[in-house]
Amino acid sequence: MSSDSNRGIGTLSETTLHAQLKELYAESEGEMEVPVDGFIADVVKDGSIIEIQTGNFSKIRDKLRSLIRSHTVMLVYPVAAEKWIIKEGDTFGDKLKKRKSPKHGGVEELFYELVSMPRLINSSNFSIEVVLTEEEDIRAKSEDASWRRRGWKTVDRKLLKVIDRARFRQSADFLAFLPPSLDTPFTNKELAAATGYARRLAQKITYCLRKMGVLRVPKKRGRAYLHEIPAAYSSNR
Repeated sequence: MSSDSNRGIGTLSETTLHAQLKELYAESEGEMEVPVDGFIADVVKDGSIIEIQTGNFSKIRDKLRSLIRSHTVMLVYPVAAEKWIIKEGDTFGDKLKKRKSPKHGGVEELFYELVSMPRLINSSNFSIEVVLTEEEDIRAKSEDASWRRRGWKTVDRKLLKVIDRARFRQSADFLAFLPPSLDTPFTNKELAAATGYARRLAQKITYCLRKMGVLRVPKKRGRAYLHEIPAAYSSNR
């Protein structure tokens, strides 16, 4: 089974990337697909559970909430820092065409998913590791594909290389996303300007940090909320 759903879906349905990461984290000492408290854990190693989730944290939220009551759990989330796009049936001679995507993902993309469960990091049994990867994005023609992709839909992802990893063990670790140059209190617009992130992403970051308890909103400036770090966490920035 795979952790790409609450209680897992069949192994045949998981992406190649998911399967590769399970093997990578299990190494030689860990076990894969282990029954734990009515769920199937991706990896159990050294008494701890490792769950791989390639997207949509809401699908695994209830599973994680249950497991962290009595187990140490690390959630692994891959982000494509480098991506090669391969379209099935799109060939040059007898070879599939392969082009490099101009987009480069970063650790901050975690917040697009973390908004569905920001408070879980406050459990001492829970941590998150973002894995920056070089990967292949395999696409095929599909009637239900997004119009932005002109009829092409991702059908598989394959790991080529792990570029870097970032581990978050407690809520204060996420204050690293606030650059030292950012004065407090600050608005979402000011956070976006200081980091170069889209305003939408800045909003998700401040939402998550507020729910974690490492940001608060004491007042507004006009229509914009002002965010500041509580005194208890000011030294963590």
